[in-house]
Amino acid sequence: GGLPAALEHVDTSMSLAGNIKELFLEPEGRVRTLVERTIIQEYSRLGSVFSLLTILGNGKRTYRELREKLDPRNTGNLSKLLKKLIDNETVVCLHPINRPDERKTTFYAISDNLLRFYFTYVHPNRSRIQQLGVDAVYEEFVQPSLPTYLSYRFGDTARSYFSRAVRAGLMKGIRDVGTYWYDGRERHRSWEFDCAVAYSDGYG
Repeated sequence: GGLPAALEHVDTSMSLAGNIKELFLEPEGRVRTLVERTIIQEYSRLGSVFSLLTILGNGKRTYRELREKLDPRNTGNLSKLLKKLIDNETVVCLHPINRPDERKTTFYAISDNLLRFYFTYVHPNRSRIQQLGVDAVYEEFVQPSLPTYLSYRFGDTARSYFSRAVRAGLMKGIRDVGTYWYDGRERHRSWEFDCAVAYSDGYG
């Protein structure tokens, strides 16, 4: 996702850790520099955009959660910022396919994988990288959470797979692809399935 040129810098002869350290964590890392010079500069005039993207990171948040952190006085600035980021496809607004119009189940997430990784691991740790060094930051703040980071992205991959299969005519009868919200009222707990498909007679 993001800048296709970033993929050209990946060294397949190196380990995952080596690529992350060299390309993202090093202050002069090629991909880090690419992000900061070509993308971040575009957002510098958008107020609290860096705080918003850092909060989103590898996850997703409801509008209420974002407002509590960034706009507790409800000035309307958050709505304007989100609209701009959605318009330029930096942020995506996600609706479960079975609750498309329900605000409490509407989530916001970073749509670009390159920016997602940057705001999950690099931007929040810039001062730590200076103070502790690349190796220490990788071992303490990156490596332990990589399995979780990748598991969140698997849902995106699964949804993309079904969408591509439908467009290619390999799967029939599917009316929608997305997430699914389950309201377990009897257990006083609700949760979301990361990937679901809608058929005429239900969901799978």
